[in-house]
Amino acid sequence: MKKVVPAEKLEETVMELANKLKSKSPIIMKIGRDSFYNIRDLELSKAENYLVNALALVVATEDSKEGRSAFLEKRKPVWKGR
Repeated sequence: MKKVVPAEKLEETVMELANKLKSKSPIIMKIGRDSFYNIRDLELSKAENYLVNALALVVATEDSKEGRSAFLEKRKPVWKGR
């Protein structure tokens, strides 16, 4: 997401984004962050393999199951970080 804001709105905008990220599953955010850094110097085929495995980890988490259930039940998820 790219967003241009005036300097006086920068801190407010950064805090809004930080709060959005804070509301996400901590384990899934960690897997995503780690994946981002781990693939940056890999050749494409190795990066793809790494990401396929990372996605399998994400799907297997309790938080992933909770996220899908919460979406279907139209409620906010309750993350466990597992």
